[in-house]
Amino acid sequence: MSGAPDARLFAAVELPVELSCELAGWAREAARGMGPRRGAPGLRVLEPASLHMTLCFLGNRPASDIGRLLEALRVPCGAARQLELSLGGPVWLPPRRPRALAVAIHDATGALEELQAAVERSLSGGREGRRFRAHVTVCRARPGFARPAAIRLEATPQASFTARRVALVRSWLTPEGASYEAQGHAALGFPQGPGRSSGEGFAAA
Repeated sequence: MSGAPDARLFAAVELPVELSCELAGWAREAARGMGPRRGAPGLRVLEPASLHMTLCFLGNRPASDIGRLLEALRVPCGAARQLELSLGGPVWLPPRRPRALAVAIHDATGALEELQAAVERSLSGGREGRRFRAHVTVCRARPGFARPAAIRLEATPQASFTARRVALVRSWLTPEGASYEAQGHAALGFPQGPGRSSGEGFAAA
């Protein structure tokens, strides 16, 4: 039995920095209306650097597997197009007893769902996982949180963006919440169309 330490790992699409900052700002405003003064323990807003879109959660794996998993991630990503995505509306997850507030991600082409399935096959041997629902978690519920029925969330930012790479991320659990550290990246193979700039591809609507 190996004594090697385990690493809690997942693969996630990285977001443009400007978009992460805008989402975090929206989340702070949303959480402000659900604090203790309204009778709920409230929400913990995630920092912009912690925002991402998970494609495949791997759970605890030997830390020695990280290099192999990163190479496996690069196979489907290298064969995939860069993703043209947009923000959707706010969603509570799970809907009935939410533990998180998230923002939906829309993909008009279906390329995101294809990439997610290919990444899951490559990293987890094709095992069947839960149904993929593209989103970015922006807040975590504190213990005892109950969604206030009378609260109506403000509209999320209207923005589109280009996703150009996927990270293999290690999650560190602490009493204050999880922190994340990218172990490496896999670039998505080629742009959707000609004339793309080399920037991060964020556009506010």
